[in-house]
Amino acid sequence: MSNMKRCLLALLILAVFCSVSFSATTSWTFGTSSNYTYDTTKIDLTGGMVSLVAPTQSFTHSTSTNFTSSVIDATASAAWQTLSWVPKAPYYKELPDSGASESGYSEGNFSMTDCVLLLHLNDDPAVHGSTLTDSSGQSTNAVLFTSDGSTNKSTTGKLNKAIQLDGTNDYVSISPQKAQNKISASAWFKRNGQPVTTGDQWHFVLGPVFTVELGVPDGWQGGVHDGRLRVAVNTENGWYPLYAGTVGQLIDGEWHHLALTYDGATLLAYIDGVKTGEKAATGNIKTAPSFVGRSGASYSNSTIDEVAIWNRALSATEMLNYYKRGAARIKLQARSGLTGDFVGPDGTSSTYYTELSNSTTGLPSLSLTNISNNRYFQYQASFESDSVAYPPTLTSVTIGPTHYTQGDPTINPVAAQQASFNTISSITETATKDGGEIKYALSNDAGSTWLYYNSTTSSWETSGSTYATANTTSEINSNVITFPAGNGQLLFKAFLHSSGTQNVRLTQVSVQTALLTPEVASVSPANSSINVNSSTTVNATFSHTMDQTSVENAFSLKAISTNLSQSTSETVAGTFSWTNVRSMVFTPSTALKNGYTYQAIITTDAKNTGGYYLASTESWTFRVLLDHEESTIYESTDGKAKVELAANALAEDGYVVINRDPIASPTVVDSNTILTANSKAIAEGNPFHYPITSSITEFNAYNSSGTRITSNFAATTTLTLYYTDANDDGFVDGTTPPIKAENLLIYWLDETNKLWIRVPGSTVNTTTKSVSAPAIHFSTYTLMSTPALDLANAYAFPVPFKPSAGHTQITFTNLASECTIRVYTVSGDLVTTLSESSGTGQHSWNVTNADGAALASGVYVYHIKSSGDSKVGKFVVIR
Repeated sequence: MSNMKRCLLALLILAVFCSVSFSATTSWTFGTSSNYTYDTTKIDLTGGMVSLVAPTQSFTHSTSTNFTSSVIDATASAAWQTLSWVPKAPYYKELPDSGASESGYSEGNFSMTDCVLLLHLNDDPAVHGSTLTDSSGQSTNAVLFTSDGSTNKSTTGKLNKAIQLDGTNDYVSISPQKAQNKISASAWFKRNGQPVTTGDQWHFVLGPVFTVELGVPDGWQGGVHDGRLRVAVNTENGWYPLYAGTVGQLIDGEWHHLALTYDGATLLAYIDGVKTGEKAATGNIKTAPSFVGRSGASYSNSTIDEVAIWNRALSATEMLNYYKRGAARIKLQARSGLTGDFVGPDGTSSTYYTELSNSTTGLPSLSLTNISNNRYFQYQASFESDSVAYPPTLTSVTIGPTHYTQGDPTINPVAAQQASFNTISSITETATKDGGEIKYALSNDAGSTWLYYNSTTSSWETSGSTYATANTTSEINSNVITFPAGNGQLLFKAFLHSSGTQNVRLTQVSVQTALLTPEVASVSPANSSINVNSSTTVNATFSHTMDQTSVENAFSLKAISTNLSQSTSETVAGTFSWTNVRSMVFTPSTALKNGYTYQAIITTDAKNTGGYYLASTESWTFRVLLDHEESTIYESTDGKAKVELAANALAEDGYVVINRDPIASPTVVDSNTILTANSKAIAEGNPFHYPITSSITEFNAYNSSGTRITSNFAATTTLTLYYTDANDDGFVDGTTPPIKAENLLIYWLDETNKLWIRVPGSTVNTTTKSVSAPAIHFSTYTLMSTPALDLANAYAFPVPFKPSAGHTQITFTNLASECTIRVYTVSGDLVTTLSESSGTGQHSWNVTNADGAALASGVYVYHIKSSGDSKVGKFVVIR
C-alpha cells in the first residue's frame, strides 16, 4: 500500500472516530409570522413575541355628553375589578389634604401650598363641642358650638358632607390666625329656608370676631349681607370693606362658592369662581379669633362646606379651577352582563362612581364593587354642571384588570421549520407568564402526530391537542429521555393558558437535540452508595434508544471488596429486563453479600439503535448493608480512618458513615462543640497536648431504614486513626511544637461537657503510622499526644568536647518533651542551668557557664530531670 493511501485511510478512520458525538440547538424566535400556524383573533405575533390577544378595555371619549359604552367581551367569565378614567380636570373632588399638589390632569391641578386650614366638614356626627377635622396638616383647632346639645349638625354637602347652622347660635370657633399681609379664604355656602333680601340680614360665612353695631371689625371677614358678598380686611392702615354681587344673589337657596384674596395691596372678592369686586388695601391684617357662621352676635342660617384658608393670595385661575372642581361632575355606573341596571358602588342605580372617592392627588382609579363575574361588561357616564359655561370633559375610561383570551389557543411552527434529531436532551422556553402557564405537545414526524407524556401511565401518548394533554417544559425534561425518535422530525405545539388576567407571552423555544453518540444518563444504586439492600437490582438509563443485546453484553457486575475490606473479584450472574427502550434493569441471580462493595461496568461495546457506541466506559461502585452478625470493616475514602466491627457489635443491620471533616461539614455533631473542646485542651497550658485537627473524625452508624444507631457496642470494636510522617523522623508532620508519634493517643468527644476524653488502650504502630484503640460507641474522635517523660536513652555528644577538632557545641539528645539540664564541676559547683521545651528531644549548648565564659578543660557532670524521670551523666572538655 502506498504512503498516500495509508494517509488517506488514517484520515478516514480518524474522521469516523472524531464524529461519534454531535448535538445541536434549534431555536424558534417568532420573527416571521408565516412560519407559524395560529389563530390571529386569539394570538398576536409581533416583534418576535407571541402574546394573547386582549379585548379593548380602554376607550377614548373626549366628550361632555352622557353616553353608554360599547360592550366589553372577555371571551369567558371574568372578574371586573377597577374603573379608571381621565377627566380633563378634577371634578366633584375635595381639595387635596396635607398641603399636597395634584398632578395628572391636563388642567385644574390644584396646589395646597401654604394652606393653614382645610375643613372638609365630613365629621359625622357633628355635635356641640365636636372637634372638626383640619386636613391641612397644620393641626389648626376648629370646634363646633351649638345651643341644642346633641343635635347632629352634619348634613349632605356640596361635595361630601357639610354642617348645617341654624342662625340662632351655631358656629365654629377657629384658632386665631397670626398677623399677615397675604390671605385667601373660601367656602361653599347655601342659605337655609326662604330667601331674605331686606334689612340688615347677615348670613356670615367666616372671619374673625367683629362688632356690627360699632362697625369696628378686627382682622378680616367674608360673609353674605343683604344677599351680597361682603369681604373686608382690617390692617394698621385702616378698615377696608368691599361689597360684591347684587342684593339677594346669594340667598337663593342654591350652593355658591365664596372667596376672598388679599395680597398686601389689593382685596378681591370672588363669587362662583369669578372676580366680582376689587379694592386697594395695604398693611398687615390684625390678629383676632376666627369663626365660621358667626359675626359678633349675628349667626348664619346656612349650610357650609369645604372651608379653606391660605397664607397666600390665590390667583384668578386657581379660584376658577376651585369653583369648577365643585360645580362640574362626572358620574359613572357599571354593569356586568348584557342586561340589568347600571349601578354604583352600593349595587343600586341611585349611586355613582365619582371623584368624591378619589383621595389621591392623581387621576381617579376606583375599585368596582357589587359587580359579579361575567363574560361581558359595560359602563355609562353622566355629565353635570352648575354652570353651562363650565361643562366637564371626559378623555378616556379604562376597565381593569385587563382580560386576555382564554381557551388555551395554540401556536406551532409549520412543517418546514422542523428540527432533525435522534434524541432530545432538553427543551427550554423564554416566556413571561404572569401566573399563567404554557404547555407543549411534541411531534416526532413534522406534525403528523402529536405526543405528550402521560404521568398516569408513565409513557408518551397521542395528544388530544388540548391543554390537558400537553406538558410543561419541566415535565418534558423529566421524561424527555424516553421520547420516541419517530422519523426524527421534531416540532412543538404551544398552548398559552390564561385564566383571563394573565398576559402569557412567549419569545423563544429552544430544543437541544443529539444525533449520534449515546450516554449513560443515570444509574441505580447511585455511585458510592453505602446503604444498598442485598436484594437490589442494578439499573442504567441511557440518553438514546439502545441496542439491548449490545448493552447486556457490555454490562458486568463484580464484588471488589469483602465485608472485611479485603480485595476480591467475584462476578455476579443475573438476568436483564428493560422498563423502556432506554432503561436497563439487571437482577442478580442471588442476593448480594452483606458488607461487600460492588462495581458495575458498561463498556464501550454498548451502542444505540443507530449503531453508535458509548464514547467511554461507565463504571460505578456501591456497598451493601452490613450484616450485624458478621464482622465488618469500614474505611474512610481518604484512608485515614477505619472501624473494625466485631460480630454483633451492632444490634441490627445497617451501615457506617465516616466523616473526615466534621468541623467544616458535620454529620450529626455540633462543630462548635468540637471547637470548644479544642480550646479547652489548649487552655490546659501543656504545649504538647492538643488535638491534631487533621485527625478529627466523626463516626456514625445507621440501620437499614436510615435511623441513627446510638447504643453502645455489644462486642469489641476497634477504631484506627492514621497520622502523617512523610520523612520518617518519628514526629507527626505539621505539628507545632512537634509531637512524637510514639506518644499519640486516641481521644473521644464528650459532647455534653465539650471535652476530649482519653480512650484507654491506645497503641501506636509506627510502621503503618496509625493509632488504634478499643471503642464502646460511635462518636467523634481525634489524635492527641502526651508529653514524653522518659530519659533512659538521653545522652550528650560529642564527648570528649574538643574545639581543636572543630567542635562548637554539646548536644543533649533523646530528651523528654520538657526537662531541665544542670551542669556541675566534679567538686559539685553549679556551672549553668539549661531548659528544654521545644519538643524536638534535643538541646544544643555552646559549652559556656552562666556568665557566658567558655568552660575550661576538665571533667563535668550533668543532671537531666523531667516530671517523671531523671538521669546523670558526665563529659570531658579538652582545650
